[in-house]
Amino acid sequence: AAVLTGLTDFEPVRPLEELAGLSGGNVQMAMLLNDPQVYEFRQQWLLRLATLDPAADEAAKQIVVFAEQGSKDTAAKRERLLMVSNVSMVFFEALLLESVGMQPNTDQATREQALAATAVRAIAPEWIGRCIDRTILFQGHVAANVGLAVAVEPWLDDLASCLRGKSLTPLLW
Repeated sequence: AAVLTGLTDFEPVRPLEELAGLSGGNVQMAMLLNDPQVYEFRQQWLLRLATLDPAADEAAKQIVVFAEQGSKDTAAKRERLLMVSNVSMVFFEALLLESVGMQPNTDQATREQALAATAVRAIAPEWIGRCIDRTILFQGHVAANVGLAVAVEPWLDDLASCLRGKSLTPLLW
């Protein structure tokens, strides 16, 4: 929050402490989350994750469109995809803690959606761990500039499989 306060070209639309917490201390991510469109997408993505079916209803297409709306610049698109993956990672960590009876140390919205997800279906911690592993792999694909649709769709399909307690199909990259 102190770093954000010192930025000259930054006008926060959300409380600085909230931006700092949501971004995990990443200034670039905090600035991205300050954008109302990005913040709203984050909220909608958390709701989608809480349904435990992240691949439903053309979610991959929605994520790709969201990434492309930011800019024509590849780095800006990657930043948006990394934001989606970071939100997913924090959600899965909160879901994991909720599944073993511990309270996650995260923002209120993520906590609420993780709790809502546990009400939808009990998921074994090992499968949640696989979602985390798969999200880390997705982040690597984003960093390596794998095509948006090529990276997003298999990631979401694998998350959906894990959340149903099914084995992942091997990826051929």
